[in-house]
Amino acid sequence: MEKESIGQLLKWGKSELRKTGLRSPDLDAEVLLMDVLDVERLVLHVYPEREVTSKQLTAYQAWISRRKAQEPLHYITGEKEFMGLDFHVEKGVLIPRGDTEVVVEAAIKILQEIAKKKGLRDPEIHLVEKASHRGVLRALDIGVGSGAIAVSLLYYVKNLSMVGTDISPIPLKVTGINAKNHKVAHRLGLFQGSLFEPLDRALKAEERTFDLIISNPPYIPYESKKDLDREVKDHEPEEALFAKEQGLYYYREIANKAPFYLKKNGVLIFEIGYDQGDGVRRILQQEGFSGVQILKDLENRDRVVIGKR
Repeated sequence: MEKESIGQLLKWGKSELRKTGLRSPDLDAEVLLMDVLDVERLVLHVYPEREVTSKQLTAYQAWISRRKAQEPLHYITGEKEFMGLDFHVEKGVLIPRGDTEVVVEAAIKILQEIAKKKGLRDPEIHLVEKASHRGVLRALDIGVGSGAIAVSLLYYVKNLSMVGTDISPIPLKVTGINAKNHKVAHRLGLFQGSLFEPLDRALKAEERTFDLIISNPPYIPYESKKDLDREVKDHEPEEALFAKEQGLYYYREIANKAPFYLKKNGVLIFEIGYDQGDGVRRILQQEGFSGVQILKDLENRDRVVIGKR
């Protein structure tokens, strides 16, 4: 197939994607072409006669083929917007969702309250090693993924230093890229391993306590895998999606160990599935957390559980 103009290529892309049953084939075709051409959406419709190069044609055809196979759009383009920031994403990391912004916003508010109680004034932090110094807030992100949570918190909370863990090397690499892109890498330490395990191996005792621990752990029950869209269950990392014990396994594991890593009055904050609020609240209460509360997302569904040590 040979197409020479933007208009012809866009028409072909929409036609191909309409055959697949995707939710928004026309929009997907536009987004992919915008990215290939590196232009704004307006250009596609104002200059449909503009010629494309053979390289752009080949790239667009390849991307349309990948999208027809229901590969997530953001893996193809390699980027996803989150909290007003652009994040690099690739296969091997969970694509950031808008629901998670509610978790980050809650964490920012909590960190601001802690900073106010401590009388902090946004000191400049130049090295992760300074994270144990007084005058600096410390947070831990368990399962950093793309770095959406950790990098956003560091970007918006200037007196914060963070540590992130993940069991896979790909999320650590991607988080590192995003931290560097948003100029917060000097305030972030990354360690590979399961949950808290790498902290005991890599950090000194005084560096292993935090004002806040945050996690968006795997929480989809394995029994629900069959109900997910193909582009999720066939492409996003299984280890970031699914958990045993009706999806509650990692909440139990983290809540059980978190008190040993939290400072006095430190806060644990989870993202949860819409139907897991009561279950996770009970887990935190059983582990001795106080003031446990559930916050809703923009669709009025349970999304965040918070508890204080």
